[in-house]
Amino acid sequence: MAGARTCILGGELRGTIDPGLSWEDFHDDYNAACVKVVALDWLQIHGTRCDGVEDGFRPQEGGVNLNRTSFLISGTHLSNVADDCLENDYTLGGVVHDSLWESCFTGISERPSSANGSWTSPEGETLTLDHVLIGLHAMPHDSDKGTGTNALFKWSTSANDLVIKCSTFFVPERSVNGTDTMAVPAGTVVDDSACPDRPSTIVWLGGGEYPAPTAGLRVVDDRKVWDDAVAAWKAAHS
Repeated sequence: MAGARTCILGGELRGTIDPGLSWEDFHDDYNAACVKVVALDWLQIHGTRCDGVEDGFRPQEGGVNLNRTSFLISGTHLSNVADDCLENDYTLGGVVHDSLWESCFTGISERPSSANGSWTSPEGETLTLDHVLIGLHAMPHDSDKGTGTNALFKWSTSANDLVIKCSTFFVPERSVNGTDTMAVPAGTVVDDSACPDRPSTIVWLGGGEYPAPTAGLRVVDDRKVWDDAVAAWKAAHS
């Protein structure tokens, strides 16, 4: 979908691709998003439900590094996403609010394709996660990586500054791509002033300490913290 200012309200898409396919099969044969919007000025996605897709949301603008489009995504629910829940590889500034992204191979990508090259996002441009739940799930691979997850953030030098507010993340195991990929991006701002009793948290089930920098996020090993947060979100949106 393309337009100067585009707002998507609601909608549900449930993919019928065999969930047993490998990550490579999804990426090579079904490389599409539940919602892709190319916009000028701004785009918004509210209350959309997606399950069993390769990517969740792909916000884009009409060219590379134009820096004139922003986005708002709120009230969305993603599950069984074979690659990125948010593929923001055009590095638009934006806000994700009040959303449950229950099972993603990768949480968020801000890594431009080799065809588009790299750039520096404008100073002060941010991607803000505000009351967001992002959980990772494992995908089988054709390679010797076996079955496993990627990471919460697939980042690059082109990426925006990241701001995290009152959000919870679920990481069940070490990444198939190595622990270096598991870092919360350097320079991330964590602002829990609106939720001092429930600070932003990584629920880590991989044993021992979380194996990468966390930008100060709280880390716990109690699965119930994640399950309770998911249940509360679903109850509030039923």
